Amino acid sequence: RGVEGIETHMVGRITELKYLQDALLNAIEQVEGQMVTITGEAGVGKSRLLYEFQNWLDLLPPPALRFFEGRAHQEALHTPYGLLRDLFASRFQIQDDDLGESVREKITHGFGEVFNSQPDGEMRIHLLGQWLGFDFSSSPHLQSVLCKAEQLRNRALMYLGEFFRGLASQRPVVIFLEDIHWADDSSLDALNWLGERIQKQQILIVCAARPSLYERRPYWGEGLTYHHCVRLEPLSKRESRQLVSEILTLVEQVPSELRELVVEGAEGNPFYVEELIKMLIEDGVIVPGEAAWRVEMERLQEVRVPQTLQGV
Repeated sequence: RGVEGIETHMVGRITELKYLQDALLNAIEQVEGQMVTITGEAGVGKSRLLYEFQNWLDLLPPPALRFFEGRAHQEALHTPYGLLRDLFASRFQIQDDDLGESVREKITHGFGEVFNSQPDGEMRIHLLGQWLGFDFSSSPHLQSVLCKAEQLRNRALMYLGEFFRGLASQRPVVIFLEDIHWADDSSLDALNWLGERIQKQQILIVCAARPSLYERRPYWGEGLTYHHCVRLEPLSKRESRQLVSEILTLVEQVPSELRELVVEGAEGNPFYVEELIKMLIEDGVIVPGEAAWRVEMERLQEVRVPQTLQGV
């Protein structure tokens, strides 16, 4: 999210970034599918870590990767397969205002990359589309399963695995899934099912979640050789000071009093660091300029810094 007009380097996540890089290289070179769940409190830097990892992916030599990304939304917590629907809507460029026929065309084209060459490919595409919540109910291929939810799910999961295995046989696949602490239970179950079936594929699945995920799924990833959990800890004070200096790079000399005020208040949360600095800008303590920024120290004494992120 950052401070407007300022682009910072990532601070303090080199070990975690290398972990993701190694996981992908293992998936590609050893043909060992990997699943990594990054956990951390809100604002601790999960999205920034994924952003830096994606930038690294973009620099890899050919063959190019196939990239999928999806995000769970709090309002869709009880929508069956909502996370997976978001994943494929993003990949197939399905918009909320697309008409039904347009949606079906995009689904058919997207899944057709694997299934068009198969005799029953159209049936598999229609079944997956219906399972994900897109309307294929008029398809003659589905009349026997529309009222059989369990049969529809079991076949859809089988075809989902075939789809990703088909893609991975051509080039490596990377899947980003953010905010899975808000994912519906059916999507989490499907994700576990898929993880079991990518172990001999060039596939990396990276999930990001707050610790609240473990309140619902206390054993998430536990005991699975292909699934690794990495916890993002708060930045150290040294790293927090580095981040403050990165954000205030246009200030000729950052007063230590201001720096320590932000570092102590943020408690290692990068988002809190950014929001505190934004607040100080709004309050006139930090004054941005085109060529340089300045600090009005006399105004700093008048500012009451909230003690919590919610307060900011």
